[in-house]
Amino acid sequence: MNVLYLKNRPNVLFNLILPCKLLLKSFNWKYIRFIVYRVVILVCNYTNKLSPAEAQDMIDNRPKYLFDLEYYKKIPGEFSLDLSLFPNLLSADISFLDKSCQPYTNKVEDIYRCNFDYHEALLEFYNAKSIQFEMVHIVANVYDFKWVDDTYVAVPYSLSIVGSLKRGKPQFVSPEIALMLQSSELFENTLNYSHFDPFEGNHGLFTSMFTGLIGDSFTDELGLIVGTYFLSSNYDNSGIILPGPIERDSFTQTKFLNYREKKYFKPLLNKTPRKIWGADSPIELFVLQGLSRYGFYPEIQTLIFDDGSIYPNYYEMVNQDSWIKGRIRTTELDIFFPEQRLAIFCDSHYHRGKKKKQSADKINKVLQNLDIKVIRINSKDILNSKPDFLYRIINELVK
Repeated sequence: MNVLYLKNRPNVLFNLILPCKLLLKSFNWKYIRFIVYRVVILVCNYTNKLSPAEAQDMIDNRPKYLFDLEYYKKIPGEFSLDLSLFPNLLSADISFLDKSCQPYTNKVEDIYRCNFDYHEALLEFYNAKSIQFEMVHIVANVYDFKWVDDTYVAVPYSLSIVGSLKRGKPQFVSPEIALMLQSSELFENTLNYSHFDPFEGNHGLFTSMFTGLIGDSFTDELGLIVGTYFLSSNYDNSGIILPGPIERDSFTQTKFLNYREKKYFKPLLNKTPRKIWGADSPIELFVLQGLSRYGFYPEIQTLIFDDGSIYPNYYEMVNQDSWIKGRIRTTELDIFFPEQRLAIFCDSHYHRGKKKKQSADKINKVLQNLDIKVIRINSKDILNSKPDFLYRIINELVK
């Protein structure tokens, strides 16, 4: 969500006056559905994001030219996930979270350090606080398979977390089971989700990674489980420990702690995945897939600040200890080619209007002052049967 748009957002109270009046007059379900619809549209306009219905519509009507990709409907046998495309700090976080009870706090560290039989000591600590654990999977989605050094390597476009549900409700296990499972070989990345949609939240049953043909699904809907951890139902948020020995500025440290708690340790109450890194919408995914056909693999969600600083992603900004007080994020680039200084925005045709155009024009001007060329692509062009927009991008890249 860009800052310039927030300055010109619609008046929230004005948009809710009509629905509230109708609600006061009657509790008719017709009015309630209307209110829900109005609020969803308002929130999506406020955040400059697609609504779930809009995202699902795009997934259901994929561009026809993508079906020509060799591995769009099947996986190439055995492959590995290109973890180098994840930010280094994020990769360290995945390793730190995997097969563990989280969050890792000062008290838990003291138990490990001071008790020879730390397993029993941990059980006593968790049971004394009536703590239960929710099993959480870290899931990666990929959009292409590259042939590198005699093997196929999957290229990720999304990383999210999803809780274990039973009949639509979070499923909790006892400390005994959580500690037993975290040391077992059950989660050796051999099972993954089918039909996993990181935008809408739908997902199917567990499946083996190497199944070749994947039925009526697409390879970008194969949810690769890259880690599993057990989330505590009760913890001391003042004692959470960050992974690694890296020392950071106290301001950056506090911000990153708050970010990790919000992303990793907030309870997952429904099936909707919580995005950790990657593309924001199906139209960005379609552009990435189209570009991969011609061998182009850009950065995703690059951050631009008002002082001209550029970071490939949030984690890299934290890793460089570059969180500066008072600095404002100008925008987040959907797709960026740093070497060619080319930014791509994937604009939904659902979100139009004078204020949106004014916001886009301001951002374009800021980027041009940073010597960054901008290409804006409407989702209708992306969803069209002919990928003319790809040729516009490629022409700029090969100049």
